[in-house]
Amino acid sequence: MGPDIIWQITKFVVLFSSCEIAILFIGGVTNRVIVFEDRADFAWTAGIPVGMTIAWLAWVGTQPEQGDLSLTNTDAFGVFVRVAVFLGIAFAMGKVCNNSIKANGWPIGLIMFVFKIVASIILIILAFGLLNQYFPDDKKKVGRGPSMSKIIFYSMLGSLLGWLIVRLINGNAVRERRFLKSSSPDVAEIQARIAKLPKDIRGVLEQQGLMEFEIREEDGHIRKLTPLEAVEMAERRRRCWKMTSI
Repeated sequence: MGPDIIWQITKFVVLFSSCEIAILFIGGVTNRVIVFEDRADFAWTAGIPVGMTIAWLAWVGTQPEQGDLSLTNTDAFGVFVRVAVFLGIAFAMGKVCNNSIKANGWPIGLIMFVFKIVASIILIILAFGLLNQYFPDDKKKVGRGPSMSKIIFYSMLGSLLGWLIVRLINGNAVRERRFLKSSSPDVAEIQARIAKLPKDIRGVLEQQGLMEFEIREEDGHIRKLTPLEAVEMAERRRRCWKMTSI
């Protein structure tokens, strides 16, 4: 197989993967697929590139002051740190992969896992780039600080990324959409009862999401409400966990 054929195959794979990731990203923003199940899932995903960075710093930091970098360095502390970090990365990747497949099924979940890893690496790179603007290594730039245009640009970029992260933590939103699109006999009843609620209470339900409400039981345990229970709770105008606007 010639190098030209290999290059063509590589370009096709990259293009196909990019299209798949773009489609899944749009699906996540529009609540068609679950990207991050919850904040914990996002934290595990973000921890993977952070762990890779720590592993790299630990590897470089435990090398001899002179000589080339070596993977065979037998410094006990360096070996311990690298092994611990790599085990943590492996555990996090397994957990993120399991969450993705459990939420979206086998084929989409596996692609979503790759998308989440790539997205988290991009976020870490952007974060380091932002820190580099405020804490430059170049001695000539020390004391000058970033320009106003860079502050505005990175502030807007940070706001956009923050909005995207909030939108992509969409486990409950996707489940609610799937529930309302399902053939469950409760769907029609729930929609009819929501339509009869006062506008302010209906607005809280629509903004918060039917899958987001929780209630604290008498024993102190916090339990998620089913969509029907959330509507019944709204109808009784009782205060429940996270339902502070009612």
